[in-house]
Amino acid sequence: MANIYGDSPLIDSVKKYIYNVMTSKALAARTRDYVSVVSLGQSELKCEANEMPTPPQNVNVIMPIDVSSATYLQQIDSFLTIGENSADPLDDVIEYAITAMDTFCKHLKFKKSIKIFTDGNRPISSHAFDLFSSRLATSDIQLSLFLPEDADAYPQFTSLSGANIVNIHDAIAYLDVASIRSKAIRRMALADLTLGPPEYSEDLTNLRISVFLYPFTKTTKPPTATRYTVCPLPDVFKDQPGPQPVPTAKPGRFLEPVSSSVQYYIKKKDYPKDEPVDESIPCELRPDLVEVDSDSIAPGYRLGDSIIPMESRYKDLLEISTPVAIEIIAFVAKNELPRHFLMGEVRYVVPARNGTGKNLYVTEFDASAMVQLAAALISTDSVAIVRSVLTKNKSPKLACVFVPSSSTLEELPPHLMHCDLPHYNDFASFPFPDFSDILRTSSDSLKAKAKKFLPSTDLQTAMDNYVSAATIPQDSDYYDSLDPVALANPYIFRLQQAAMFRALNPDKDEDDLLTHVHAGSPPGFSNRYFPPDTPQTRTVVETLKRHADLKVNTKFAKTAYEQDIEANSGDLPSIDDLLND
Repeated sequence: MANIYGDSPLIDSVKKYIYNVMTSKALAARTRDYVSVVSLGQSELKCEANEMPTPPQNVNVIMPIDVSSATYLQQIDSFLTIGENSADPLDDVIEYAITAMDTFCKHLKFKKSIKIFTDGNRPISSHAFDLFSSRLATSDIQLSLFLPEDADAYPQFTSLSGANIVNIHDAIAYLDVASIRSKAIRRMALADLTLGPPEYSEDLTNLRISVFLYPFTKTTKPPTATRYTVCPLPDVFKDQPGPQPVPTAKPGRFLEPVSSSVQYYIKKKDYPKDEPVDESIPCELRPDLVEVDSDSIAPGYRLGDSIIPMESRYKDLLEISTPVAIEIIAFVAKNELPRHFLMGEVRYVVPARNGTGKNLYVTEFDASAMVQLAAALISTDSVAIVRSVLTKNKSPKLACVFVPSSSTLEELPPHLMHCDLPHYNDFASFPFPDFSDILRTSSDSLKAKAKKFLPSTDLQTAMDNYVSAATIPQDSDYYDSLDPVALANPYIFRLQQAAMFRALNPDKDEDDLLTHVHAGSPPGFSNRYFPPDTPQTRTVVETLKRHADLKVNTKFAKTAYEQDIEANSGDLPSIDDLLND
């Protein structure tokens, strides 16, 4: 099969299509709808070449996980290696996709859609056809089959009412849609899986099935889109067909160094945003662009569908979004974890040996906090609830970390799954001072305002005990190897939650605050997520407190959470209903 989109194979074109279509359908106005999205994003396998057993590279492994099932981690492992060992994986995925819709969306107002991208050569069994036929008859699912121009449609699907046969060239037309640049975007529920050999070969024998769900409400509206062009592109990309360069919010992988024989222009940093510019005039005459020396150009960055040359000094602003630290909040037994907790974006990660980059990984993998965390999860058969600190451009997220069932204590480095909680932003936040600077402020008025956020001695002692209840077991050999850069201090997150509770509940007295802290129920959580205080759970926190930076992140913006929550709830279930499901 020939390439469809420039020099990109079909598999890449489909990925771009999915991204653009899903972002164009994103909800712009509703905060609570985000809770209702079953979202499993692109997995990221991080490892050094030839240093460990390598699952298929560059394969998106996305699937809903039912944590109540004893085999849910085995399902992940089998999907990582699917292809040669599976006689008919397409049927299995179709059946699992429909089952997942029933499992996770039975109480939610979802418009359900299954999109299959195929070369038209892989058979679909009568069993899968019967599944589609029965569901389409109930108007419950929309089916779209994307085929290349020279392929024949599956004859059995043409007879189904509700099935949509689409020419792949028509689908690729969506690629020219301007990328969405709106902070209000909510990630869509997207699940896609590459079947067949792990290599992306030129004959394009792979099949990708995309299963995605998205909220469908009366208030659904697309966000606004903006595009602008940075000219010219490097020589190697000049003649490729496709859309003009459009910066997007999500950086991609680095490219080869840009050509030194081309002049480059970037947006002036101080140019007024509301000043109109005629983009048809040459770059050297545009008032909003400034020429940069090719020697100062870092390697080109792929932003969405674009190649944008950037100055070296801007490199730190465009770091790939990988976690730089995690704060352990608590451990939860697998059989007690609400199943919708594992419905967020999933990354398949292992600690890197070289320790380069700001990410979850540490310098010495065999003496790292990651190994310690994996050992604790394996020995206690539990899942860690964590707070992921992303790049400096991103807000912290709540997530859970668990170990695939195939990993063992003897395996180095361990394999971990990092999964964003679907309601990671669903808690009230407000600006609060850095505790370490409260007593050093020069202004008496500021000191008085800041002091009300400072926990009392009793409350701080309660926080110490509370945090110690959310740590890994004592019988471990890794206590002295904690790296505070890779594993941030959970003590601070607990203090932040206590400060939030105090600010949002000014009428509560000290006893109520202490009861709240001891009970382990900060705003947005249930008591069952936090284990009781035990002597076996304190050593690691003491190590963290000795080595980690105790500064509090002050960059929390106050939201209209309380005012907006009831007005926008609509027919969707409340967060409490979901948490108690």
